[in-house]
Amino acid sequence: MGIHLQLLFNQSTANQELSNFVQKKSIAQGMMDLALVSANTNQLRYVMDIGDKHPYYYTSIGLILTSLVMQLIVGLALLYNSRFNIRKRQEMQSADRINDFSVIGVFLITLINVFISTFNGSNSGPYAGEVIPMSSDVTSPLPPPPTTDVGSILNATFVGGS
Repeated sequence: MGIHLQLLFNQSTANQELSNFVQKKSIAQGMMDLALVSANTNQLRYVMDIGDKHPYYYTSIGLILTSLVMQLIVGLALLYNSRFNIRKRQEMQSADRINDFSVIGVFLITLINVFISTFNGSNSGPYAGEVIPMSSDVTSPLPPPPTTDVGSILNATFVGGS
């Protein structure tokens, strides 16, 4: 009987360790997803700031938006997947299917982001030599300086001083 209790204890410890691993993996994946969403929104802002001057404007916008939508879908699938109890066989099969879907989604998101980097990261093309200002760099024009005659300034300085 002592051996049976030891086996149950070892199995319970292994299940707890597996559960901890899965939770840590989910947290790490969530952090990476958040970083990717942040990078994609920054790339979207960059492309939109440049506008039609960007050589691959519509391609980049389409790829970035596709990536963001797919990240949202995979994130929701992962949230939905976390509600299953993997100790029950039927729920484990459902969780496994959603996990497979998530892995395929993450692969496709990675592939799309490779294309995003290809179309956004190049310094070649028709605008390679130009500095394209970002929207935060563009300010409203300053008012023109007052027009005064240099001679009147000199006369006021030297005539008034003597």
